[in-house]
Amino acid sequence: MTDRNTPGRPQPRDSDNPIIEQFKDDLLYHSFAGWKGQTTAAEKQTHLESLLGQMMQRVKNLEARVEKLEEKG
Repeated sequence: MTDRNTPGRPQPRDSDNPIIEQFKDDLLYHSFAGWKGQTTAAEKQTHLESLLGQMMQRVKNLEARVEKLEEKG
């Protein structure tokens, strides 16, 4: 039996909104590979701050896309 989350396998969509689906895909498939090599608390904090910054940028981009769609209304 194949795992439902196998990469490359088409996933069912929860909505018809491509912006939301793209955002969800970004969250699901974001690489956390950089985490394994960090050992000190300061390194982990720096990595988490970097991830937070990336997430905030993604949210900002998502909000801008939604605003554009609402303006077209």
